[in-house]
Amino acid sequence: MRKTLSLVVALMMLICMMASPLTAFATETDPTTSSETDPDPVVPEENVNLAIKSYSPTSLVSGGDVTLDIVITNSGDEIQNVKLKIAGSTVADYGTMATGASENYKNAYNVSTGNLDKDIEVELTYTFNGQQRSKKSSFKVAKKAATVSVSTAVKADSTEVASGSKVKITFAIENKGNVKIENAKITASELNKGNPVSSAFSVEAGDSKVITYTATINETTLIEPILTYTADGQSYTKNMETLTINVDEVAMTVLASVSNAYPEADEEINFTISMSNNGNVDMQNLVLSSSNGEIIPLSSTRLPAEGTLEATYSILLEESGSFSFTLTAEDEDGEEYTYTSNLIDIVVQEKPAQDYSGMLSLIVTVDTSQYKDDQILKFDFTLNNESESIFTDVKFTEDTIGELDIEQIGMLYPGESKFDFEYQLPEKLEQDATYYFKMTAIDPDGYTVVVSANAIEVEVNDKTSNGLGTLIWIIIIIVILLVGGGIALLVLINKEKKAQENERIAQARKVTRRTVDRTQRTPITTGISQKNREEAVQQTEELERRYHPFSEEIEVEQQKNSEESGNEEQQKDNGSASLEQTQPDLEEFPQRKRERTILPKKMNKTSNGFMDRNNF
Repeated sequence: MRKTLSLVVALMMLICMMASPLTAFATETDPTTSSETDPDPVVPEENVNLAIKSYSPTSLVSGGDVTLDIVITNSGDEIQNVKLKIAGSTVADYGTMATGASENYKNAYNVSTGNLDKDIEVELTYTFNGQQRSKKSSFKVAKKAATVSVSTAVKADSTEVASGSKVKITFAIENKGNVKIENAKITASELNKGNPVSSAFSVEAGDSKVITYTATINETTLIEPILTYTADGQSYTKNMETLTINVDEVAMTVLASVSNAYPEADEEINFTISMSNNGNVDMQNLVLSSSNGEIIPLSSTRLPAEGTLEATYSILLEESGSFSFTLTAEDEDGEEYTYTSNLIDIVVQEKPAQDYSGMLSLIVTVDTSQYKDDQILKFDFTLNNESESIFTDVKFTEDTIGELDIEQIGMLYPGESKFDFEYQLPEKLEQDATYYFKMTAIDPDGYTVVVSANAIEVEVNDKTSNGLGTLIWIIIIIVILLVGGGIALLVLINKEKKAQENERIAQARKVTRRTVDRTQRTPITTGISQKNREEAVQQTEELERRYHPFSEEIEVEQQKNSEESGNEEQQKDNGSASLEQTQPDLEEFPQRKRERTILPKKMNKTSNGFMDRNNF
């Protein structure tokens, strides 16, 4: 094996030695390889450069255009078929670029939302020395969070105009966010019948937009524009600045009230007419007249803007009717205006068939807790019907407010009814006010019944109270109660004494008395003379006359009985005389013969219900 390897190596060395002289020979003898006649050939040089100089913006919230600045330079030999591609799409074709040539690509390229935060390839393709070559680079647009911010401004070329004037209104919209606002519209209910004042528009991030609209203004107008738009796929609404355009306007009101809308025949009633200038133009040459044509005197014929004027008018009516008042006035240019007050119905009535005095009452209290903040007065009504009648068509009025809008009651039944009424003052009170409420209703006989409430005083300014007045009233009430209680106690004591006295007399009269026939009294004792016996009988008769109310009648009756039995009495007296001589000395007790009871002509009853017969 070793011999074979040695033989192969020796053979290879021999071949190499034989090849070297042949090469040297050929170089020396071949004229084409001589350095003097054929120099070394030139090798082509490739030196192409692709550079992304800048791109803007470098970040987007969503897809959008990016401005690219790309530079292509060829410092080597000529290249052909030069093309610039972005994300595989050819954006420029430069053809052939000679040595030292350069190209600058500066244009916008739209980056989709899906390619944000991704490398976007930029490729330059060309042919060099017959071969296809390329250079590549890339850029990345970052995705950032959306910021929606829009500011607005509204102004008019004039805010004080005459009625019917045209006013140019300018709306400015600035996009301070980083996203584009689209489909933007401006609307206001006071402009263009509530339709958008222009077609839809868009504002790029960082840009501004100005919209103008010309409106015809006939009266003082408060413009409240609203901007609606979409951004980053969401809808937005923004309230723009309000704008007030004042118009010179004449606005007056005439309000009438009456002291009593339900007077009796030939009763004088008083009207109060309040005139208010609610406009911004002074009025002059005022003339006030009633519906019956009578001119009512005024304290002034001029009424400045925001001023008030009041007049009174008295009249006697014999029948029912309706009254109103008309005011004519002129502005500073001499143009005349006419205003009519509210209509007041006057019902003249005879005295109702039934007098409900003391049966119907209306008590009103006021709560002024919401006056300062909201100018609201809360009235509480307590209506008492102590009669047995049911009233219909119940209405409530107040001299200055008019008819109250109270729906809690339609019919008034016997008993007590409570309800409330909340009144929004048209303007803040300049001084203390007094309110007079009335209730009107129809009784079962068809007569109109009027019930007036207590006067309600409303104070404009709060008054601090130290409680002294309340304390005095409490002391007065306590004193009155003590005095009344003492008087009542004395009356009760006096009545009790009289009752005890009557009871004592009645107890004394409860003894049943029998009629005594004085002619039949027979003394059963001796030692008493006839004279003494007669004196005792007289004393007994005197006592009977003093304590028996019918003693005289009884005595007359007894005398009749005595005359009929005169002989019998005489015989008994004789027997008694003989008996006196035989009896021992004992205390005399008159014997009373039981006779038929003689009743008086009139029987009296005691306080206990017993008949007092007054018989002895």
